[in-house]
Amino acid sequence: MNRSLPFSILLVSLMACRCLAQSADSVRVMYSEEIERQSPPSNTKRIKALYNRFIRAQIEEKTLVKLGIMPTSFGATPDPIWAIRNEAAVEQKLTPAFSILISARSYYRRLAKTMDDANVSGEVAGRWYFTMNRRIRQGKSANNFSGQYLMLHLIKPIWSSTTYDPPVGLTHSWVGARLGIQRRLSRFGYLDANIGPGYTIRSLNPMPVGIQASILIGFGL
Repeated sequence: MNRSLPFSILLVSLMACRCLAQSADSVRVMYSEEIERQSPPSNTKRIKALYNRFIRAQIEEKTLVKLGIMPTSFGATPDPIWAIRNEAAVEQKLTPAFSILISARSYYRRLAKTMDDANVSGEVAGRWYFTMNRRIRQGKSANNFSGQYLMLHLIKPIWSSTTYDPPVGLTHSWVGARLGIQRRLSRFGYLDANIGPGYTIRSLNPMPVGIQASILIGFGL
């Protein structure tokens, strides 16, 4: 038997063990590098996550009952103009992108403590949330009421009283289109703002075409 054979076997065994140890060390190094790459979320991502939670972006809602209000005031004393607008509405999703809105709105305005204008009107509208389907596919939103929309609406006066001469309140039906944005504000709030052109039906006004805007904030259930 060759005396160098045991020595050769021992040498080969030591070289194999060394190769295995180096392989294990390289695996540990690669694993530690992967851990280092997984950095914690940035402040921007945290803020975005908190905002999405606040507007309930991932909460599915198909019916929204809204009670909104918006006080306004402008002008200087002693004759300021102030007004308040209220809304009671129900919005129902027909599909993720389309909804129907039925609302009753009241508006009161006072000028110089002597002139008043008040009216109550009903509104029927259809809304198209034009980014909703895409956001749902991307996992950024559930089927809900937080989003941008295009709206076609009809406003019908129900009651009106004014001391202005000539009357300046809504005394005729109004049909129009608006671009808007709605956001849920936590569990019990909402913000709804829109603006767009419209046409006053059967109005004696020589300029029946105009632009209306609305901003309402309130309770949403």
